[in-house]
Amino acid sequence: MAPFLNGMDRKKDLLPALLLIVFLMLQAVVFARNTPLSYPPDEMSHLSYVWDSMHSAFLLPNYGSGTILGFGSPNYLSHPPLYYSLLGAAGKLFSLDPKPDYLTFRLFSVALYGLALLFSVLTADRLGVERSATCISLLACSAIPMMGYLAGSVNNDTLLYLGFAITFYGMARIANDPHQKLPRSLAWVVLGLLIVFLTKATGMAMLVFFGLVYAALNGQHLRSALATRPAWIAFAVFLGVTGAYYAFTYLTHGAFFPKAGNLYQVTAVENPISLSAYAMDFYHSMARRLPIIFSHLSVAPIPEELTAVFFAMLGLPLAGWIVVRFSPDIAAAKKPFVKLFDALAISIVLMLAIHIYLGYRAYTQTGVLSGFQPRYYLFLIPLVWFPFFSLCRPGWFKQLMTGVFALLTVVVFWSSVPFTQQKQYEALQELGPTFEYTERTYENFGPLRIARRNEVVGSIDGLTLEDGLLKARGWVFDTVHRARVQRLWVLAREDYITSVKPGAQRPDVAKALGIGAAASSGFAFAIRNLPKDLQPCDIRLLVEFHDETLGYLKSAQCNH
Repeated sequence: MAPFLNGMDRKKDLLPALLLIVFLMLQAVVFARNTPLSYPPDEMSHLSYVWDSMHSAFLLPNYGSGTILGFGSPNYLSHPPLYYSLLGAAGKLFSLDPKPDYLTFRLFSVALYGLALLFSVLTADRLGVERSATCISLLACSAIPMMGYLAGSVNNDTLLYLGFAITFYGMARIANDPHQKLPRSLAWVVLGLLIVFLTKATGMAMLVFFGLVYAALNGQHLRSALATRPAWIAFAVFLGVTGAYYAFTYLTHGAFFPKAGNLYQVTAVENPISLSAYAMDFYHSMARRLPIIFSHLSVAPIPEELTAVFFAMLGLPLAGWIVVRFSPDIAAAKKPFVKLFDALAISIVLMLAIHIYLGYRAYTQTGVLSGFQPRYYLFLIPLVWFPFFSLCRPGWFKQLMTGVFALLTVVVFWSSVPFTQQKQYEALQELGPTFEYTERTYENFGPLRIARRNEVVGSIDGLTLEDGLLKARGWVFDTVHRARVQRLWVLAREDYITSVKPGAQRPDVAKALGIGAAASSGFAFAIRNLPKDLQPCDIRLLVEFHDETLGYLKSAQCNH
């Protein structure tokens, strides 16, 4: 009876973590529903490979001549195919079309994200992490803006999260008890490795370094493990599957990571910066982008004054890990876990080093400082927080660190997560629609007479015109009738270009005018491909009111 009751207690103990996983998935679902198509990083390129897989007999992307949906340019991604094959199979099964059904494909990514979080919780259990620390870590995941945003998009990072979590779940089982149910533990490790090696090169590099370092730290145990039949079977399955894919890919495309095109063209770089300067740019860019949603529409949910609190939340368990690792008095006697975490730390450093080196090589060939993306390393979260809680002996230091970590997490969470969607909505409103200008023949429309307003209440807050791209934002309101205006006519010199309906949120205007209806008086828009000889002051905004009068919105920078 006692084992049964213990099992029931463990299931009850798991409930808060499961509820937090559901919350994190719902957070990703909200992002999936509210983020426009193509705004998340590389989403159209990922969707294009999904489309290729749906139309391939072998469910493989078209690495030879694949193009990006809606753009026609060659696809520049070189990721292995597993994510695209899985979504392609789902697309075939449910007769989906990537562009109109992009939300459904995003929900598949959310499901992968949820599974990754579940295996992270199971890994924490195997490492001896208290459930309270696991729950705090999950809440901290929700306070990292890019995690939920990326999970709610079509992006193979979510499958990488899952593969990495499964791999370390298997490794934690082995480190916890190398002799108990070894075949099952090895099966989990091989499954995770296969997912990672067939999904993304960043995760591959990380696990290759991890495997080499872990083998060096556990030479004697490794030799005895390799002498067992389950280990040979696991090794043969992993090598057979990955070897077959990469041999086939190399023979077919002449490269292990083929792609249809290049994002940046090779060019001669004059006076390139040094490797150390590149590394500093890498560091500063990562630090600047980590607290924000960095995408085609970047949003900063965390207030600037709390950025230091955010970094303290991220770094506190890592600092605790370092302290415990070199302080025997407060470290628990968990030697297998110490070697596991040592291998993890060293492999992270090696992965960062090789990433910086390869990024610098690419820079010297293209002149572009690229690859400064914190999202590349989010698969390490929340695993890198667990070593401290696993290794630290119970006592005042562990309680203090756990309490401070919880406090920092709550502060960052409540200051950002409830307002993220509102800030993204405001950014979308400010961005406004983009129009395409096409050349047309203009004629005078005869001696037309109209009723004109001389006083128009509003403001052009910003108007730029560079290389044929016009961007304008501001507000306008009909204070006579206390109503929104009908539309804005955009004129270039005396030629009509297009019309825009104001409606963006401007609560500041409503407060200033004392009129609630003015809260939706804002406008923002862009027009591409305008004649290159146009100047900003050649643009005029003509306001059409509901009483059929017209009036010009005055520009502070121009004399009209």
